[in-house]
Amino acid sequence: WCQPRFPIVCKTTTMLAKYEAGITGLLIIFSVSLGAYTGFLLSAQPRFPMLNNPVLPLLFLASGLSSGAAASLLGGVLLKGSPNGQEVRFIHRVEIPLILGEIFLIFTFFMGLVLSGGQSKVAALNAIGEGFWGLIFWFGIMGLGLSAPLAMNLFMNATSKRKFSYVAGTACLSLLGVIMLRNFVLYTGQMVVS
Repeated sequence: WCQPRFPIVCKTTTMLAKYEAGITGLLIIFSVSLGAYTGFLLSAQPRFPMLNNPVLPLLFLASGLSSGAAASLLGGVLLKGSPNGQEVRFIHRVEIPLILGEIFLIFTFFMGLVLSGGQSKVAALNAIGEGFWGLIFWFGIMGLGLSAPLAMNLFMNATSKRKFSYVAGTACLSLLGVIMLRNFVLYTGQMVVS
């Protein structure tokens, strides 16, 4: 299909296929750097006590890796891949520790804020307390974005058959959780200024 319409694309992909391992390694380095860069940039904000946290780069890196796994799953099954294939099983095995790591990093992030006291403690308790942002955190991020995909992944590992809608639903919930987590950190982090 591609050869008669776009011969330059076919020639380029054939040439790049020879260097697949090197290109893959370079892309992994770039993706990890980009994932952590946002967290480093935000954590260098001394005026905002909630953003000025050393755990933030790790949290953003873990959420970026989680979103990459979910996007790979979603793209794979949407492009008529097998929802029961070997690649899907591998990504699910990777996604479970990523979600658990994300939950641990969120706990560490907020415990660091609460234990440091002062404005950081106020910012943390306001963010995860009641109100709109508390609902986003507990129902959206912790419930729909982390706990539901974790439970669905564990269920899919326990059963032998995976269905398209189940795999796509898990991936969509993970992506929704990542979007909500990043918006939550950005908006609630600017609510209290030291």
